Amino acid sequence: MFISRQVGKILRGKATPLQLFMACVLGGIAGFVPGVRQAPGLILALFVLLAVLNANLLVAGLVAGAGQFVNLFLTPLTFTIGQALLDGPMQPFFKRAINAPGSALLGLEYYVTTGGIAIGLAYGLVCAVILIAIVGRFRRMMLKIEEGSPTYQKYAKRGWVRAIGWLVFGKKGKKTYAEMMKRRFGLPIRPLGVLLVAGVLALAWVGRQFVSDTILTEALRGGLERANGATVDIQRVSVDFSSGALRVEGLAIADANRLDRDAFRAASLEGNLSGRDLLRARFTIDEVRVENAESGSVRARPGVIVGTRRRPKPPTEGKTLDDYLRDFETWKARLEQVERWIEEVAKRIPDSEPKDSSDESLRDRIRREIEERGYRRVKATHLMEGSPTVLIKRITIDGVKVDALPGDPVDVVLTNLSTQPWLWKGVPTADIRAASGDFVLALAVGSIAGREAGAQAPEDHVEFLRRGLPGTWVQQQLKVADPPLIAGGIVDLSLAGPMRLGDGVRLALDLGVTIRGADINVPGVGGTRVEEMSLPIGIAGRLSAPAITVDGEKLADALVEAGKAELASRVRAEADKELGKITDDLKNRLGDQVPGVGDLIDGTLNEGLDGLFGKKPKKPE
Repeated sequence: MFISRQVGKILRGKATPLQLFMACVLGGIAGFVPGVRQAPGLILALFVLLAVLNANLLVAGLVAGAGQFVNLFLTPLTFTIGQALLDGPMQPFFKRAINAPGSALLGLEYYVTTGGIAIGLAYGLVCAVILIAIVGRFRRMMLKIEEGSPTYQKYAKRGWVRAIGWLVFGKKGKKTYAEMMKRRFGLPIRPLGVLLVAGVLALAWVGRQFVSDTILTEALRGGLERANGATVDIQRVSVDFSSGALRVEGLAIADANRLDRDAFRAASLEGNLSGRDLLRARFTIDEVRVENAESGSVRARPGVIVGTRRRPKPPTEGKTLDDYLRDFETWKARLEQVERWIEEVAKRIPDSEPKDSSDESLRDRIRREIEERGYRRVKATHLMEGSPTVLIKRITIDGVKVDALPGDPVDVVLTNLSTQPWLWKGVPTADIRAASGDFVLALAVGSIAGREAGAQAPEDHVEFLRRGLPGTWVQQQLKVADPPLIAGGIVDLSLAGPMRLGDGVRLALDLGVTIRGADINVPGVGGTRVEEMSLPIGIAGRLSAPAITVDGEKLADALVEAGKAELASRVRAEADKELGKITDDLKNRLGDQVPGVGDLIDGTLNEGLDGLFGKKPKKPE
């Protein structure tokens, strides 16, 4: 009965063809809008238009509801149409709209938004044509019956007939069908809707601080949780639009690898927001200052994982951290998180892709993002110009309390952080230093920064320093425990050099290990005490799973420099045995006359020496 009454209101009501047309078009577009996150300005505009224009709200709601249901199954088609519009002949028009003040808030950079508008408009037009034809035909039929049927005139006035009509179709309009057929347009503006919109705007202006704070708090929390992969708590975000002052209170970012602790916590963050680009959906903050920051603090309530875990990448060839570190999974998870943050931005850089949208590389990127994020979250980032959506030029955090460095506060300086670094010429950097100087981590990712046409990209660089690690603690992290590789003393670690972005963050550097006043033991060779010894350990491959190599010759040289020539001789002798076994095996299998055998044998030297530190190398098949 409810459905029949709704249909009856449309057929017997006073809605004009113009009102039905506006309702179908606006409802059709609303039915294919992906969501507030993708198209906040578009949804707001549709609500305002539905309130101000004298469109039939019942029809608009029915068309929009049906459209939302259909859109669940047509999302791939919606996305494809969005691609045809954004990356096709109409690209210049949409590029201007995406970057222009006002229209930048519509979310047209999302493929599903632009495609949804197109399908929703077509769907709404079809619904309008069909509905207007049905309503017109019904009213013409009823007009003929009303004017020319004595039987209708006889029964139409009887109470029980009118009662059945009311039960099934609801209350009939006051106008006759003849009067309804004369009205084609009606009043296009709804006066009550105009007053309603004006009142809402007035209330929003009065309560703009609360409204803006609520929206910004939820937007920032959602963005940080997606980037962090775990719970993010924020008490309040406030903006003074007159001065541009931005303040974030009670920020707590849960550690995705230790959900009972916070990776970062701060009492407040303050900065200055530039209001110049707000209508272009751009947020630029010159500097953020942080107070009372901590890392590793225990949470009052454990966080939860947000989103899905990434699929593991194939293992690196050769020995990795897994072969040496006891608590490998913890180390790997932290390195993967750093790698994910950098890679998440770097892999979307359009500079590395041809401008021609039909090129294979652009299709590959879009296909990959669909698999990782879903259709609704893929954007045409290559069409965004001028400045990044979010840009923070500098973040300064003084005296961060870190649980891993008790009593040694850390200063953090981050520069040029943005969602589209290729639109900003400043190089993104991170500089983290302990007050004592015993810990340093510095990153510069120049390859993703904007630059002049034809200019060479700056080199990506990493620097790491950790001094004063107890030798006993280092041994506890290693899998080789019997006999221990190192006992007592102090160990310093240092790493500096270029890195490369591509299938993750990739390194090809030497980790400098300096051991002071410790007892060391080389498995299969013997042990000794060294006052100071430096040894480079090769690190190559992805940051989250680098291949680790220990060069036996360099180990022997380091022992000689440390005054342990006898132990160095034993290392070389043991390595020669390993090399001899491999050489004999290769000769037996391949023969002396096979080309390249000599090079292959020479290449096994480090492999044989590496066998001194745990696992023996596998013999080639």
